[in-house]
Amino acid sequence: MDRYTTSTGYEVSERMNGLDIYDENGDYICELHGRTLDEYRNEEEAIDEDALEDDIKNQLEVEEFLDYQSGYC
Repeated sequence: MDRYTTSTGYEVSERMNGLDIYDENGDYICELHGRTLDEYRNEEEAIDEDALEDDIKNQLEVEEFLDYQSGYC
């Protein structure tokens, strides 16, 4: 299992179904379903943190929106 920690403190764990994302306290916050760390590697094999963190932030926004909308159902 691959792990990666971003400079802003997200802990990323690669699982069979995607990437699990944890905050700086080790609390699970979301999943990037179907993604792998290799998808974020550039030609030098380094992780493109900007792309990874953009996807994390987008997923968190989606989950926040869905949580908000669930209050209306």
